[in-house]
Amino acid sequence: ENLKRDIILQKTHIWPHIDDFDIEINNNSILNFASRWELKSTILELKKQELNYINKTTWVSPILLIDDIKSELDEKHINLIYEKFKNYQIISTSISPLQKDNTTNFYL
Repeated sequence: ENLKRDIILQKTHIWPHIDDFDIEINNNSILNFASRWELKSTILELKKQELNYINKTTWVSPILLIDDIKSELDEKHINLIYEKFKNYQIISTSISPLQKDNTTNFYL
């Protein structure tokens, strides 16, 4: 139904990746006071809780897919994310070169 519009605009308007997510603390949106890293960290903590829930309820270990993390964060924060999810398999895409010393099980 929306295919023609999406082709003209070169993007879709109906999938979850276009939705905004907000958390309020004392009726104040975190978008009003949190830094970029704090926002990312909050979302990643929620994602970690989701992975833990899936793992505990299904006995299946989910895989975390992270798209182009290097365009959003510096190496320090990327390493913090990898540490936070060290018990899960992570697939990370990037248009930036991959640093071999920041990976495990690196294969070409």
